[in-house]
Amino acid sequence: MAVGSINNYFMPTQYYYGLFNTNTVSSLAKMQNNWGAVSGTQKINGYTSVFNQDLYKTLGDVKTKANALQSQITSMASLTPYSVNIGKVADYSNKDVLGAEVAKGANVSAYTKTDVNVTQLAAGQTNKSVSFANTENSFGSEFGISITDAKGKASVFSVALDGSGTNQSALKAMADKINTSNIGIKATVVTDTETDTSRLELFSEKTGERDGAFTVTDRSGAGLDTVDKAAQDAKYTVNGKDFSSASNQNVKILDGVTASLNKTGETQLTYKTDPKGAESMVQKFVDSYNDFISASASSPNLSAKNTIFMSSYDKTLANVGINVGRDGKMTLDSGKLAKSIEDGSFSRSFQGYNSFGNSLYKVTRDAYSMAYAESAKATVNNFLSTSNQMGNSFISQMFNSAISYTGLLYNALV
Repeated sequence: MAVGSINNYFMPTQYYYGLFNTNTVSSLAKMQNNWGAVSGTQKINGYTSVFNQDLYKTLGDVKTKANALQSQITSMASLTPYSVNIGKVADYSNKDVLGAEVAKGANVSAYTKTDVNVTQLAAGQTNKSVSFANTENSFGSEFGISITDAKGKASVFSVALDGSGTNQSALKAMADKINTSNIGIKATVVTDTETDTSRLELFSEKTGERDGAFTVTDRSGAGLDTVDKAAQDAKYTVNGKDFSSASNQNVKILDGVTASLNKTGETQLTYKTDPKGAESMVQKFVDSYNDFISASASSPNLSAKNTIFMSSYDKTLANVGINVGRDGKMTLDSGKLAKSIEDGSFSRSFQGYNSFGNSLYKVTRDAYSMAYAESAKATVNNFLSTSNQMGNSFISQMFNSAISYTGLLYNALV
């Protein structure tokens, strides 16, 4: 590295060529001569004025935010409708029939539409007793039944009746015992006020021909051993192919597409980019950009360059769902964003040599250098404005610190 010297202290050659003129060199010599008369406090104040910590903080912020933004720019270039982190959502021609969920990464690109026809919902078995006059006693001293679930486990239930017991109270007592037993069978008493009669109904909490079935042994002649409605599987077609399911929940429609069946009927599924998933990913890019803009605000030239750069891409960004406000900060338009990802225009705006993404990457790449140059210039100006009372020893300290601690002043001068 080329250096000159003033009174045997090493100084960059540019002291003599361009950056510093003869008057400046003369001033430096005077500073050396007067150093002995400078108080300790004056020396510290002068030292601090040259090595302005705010300048170094600006540099660190710009570098950190630029690096973070570069990473986000790269991820935006690969943001397509098939990105695993975005996913798809289903839309329906008849929303009453079912609700579908598309798993992250599910490849539904081969299906522009999916026709689903639900012909039967899954259900559990139901049994009903005969109707009994409410105020009479048709069971004698005991009302007893046993219920065997789909796995073959039997549970016995008994209600003792005294002389004041009625059919209605017996049915309610039996329903309470069954409902608190947690055997997967529920009971309810249905009362007809016009005929003043009641009956007991049993139904399985599970659905499907196998899991939703049960048997009743009726020891009291209540008629509960008669099946009112058998357990059944759901039946449906997907693009004309027949399928069945023991449940109405998590029913497979396609690989990665499941549905909750709500009622019988036909509907058509179509698939589109998940706007919330897309917005979540792009919001990270927007936040990184806004952080970069905030960090650049302390660097006038860099801030101005960013403003000019973004003005040339206003329309491009607006078309893909990114708006730039007067403050230079980005915001999202969810509707346009999802559509642009769907048609590929979003990823294209981040791909290619002349694309917005590649151009922004160059801006972030050069940002540190621009901020560094401004900080160096400010440091040099601080150096030149330091009191001419500061002399030889002070200059030496400044250069040693510049070389070993920040390098900023030294590099600004060489």
